[in-house]
Amino acid sequence: MLLLDSVLSVVLFGFNAWNWYLALFGKSQIEFWGDRSGRASIDFNFKNPADNIFKTFGTYSIIRMFSPSLRSLPFTGVEWSYKMKDLGFNEQGDLEVNKKKPVKIAEKSYELEEKSYEMDDLAAIEEEI
Repeated sequence: MLLLDSVLSVVLFGFNAWNWYLALFGKSQIEFWGDRSGRASIDFNFKNPADNIFKTFGTYSIIRMFSPSLRSLPFTGVEWSYKMKDLGFNEQGDLEVNKKKPVKIAEKSYELEEKSYEMDDLAAIEEEI
């Protein structure tokens, strides 16, 4: 029985240490193993470990961190989708290639989706945007 207790203690200590490592670096299991796949992915973690702990537990207090509560977490997930879209990622987390040509403001013509417009056609440009 002492051997079984010792083995289980070592296994649970390793599991606990692994999960604290993930929390301190702001990762989940899926994000950790997805980073090793080699595809471009977005980084949701903060540079400061205390901010990553706040993201995970919703508090900076160690006492409140370990106490059971029903408090709301600081992030709902909607914030990350806006960040992903701003950085050019799609819903699956893949980096998208921009298919539209850039809008040139300094020149007299605008190019949008392979079409060319003069300054007189500004209303048509606003409709497409």
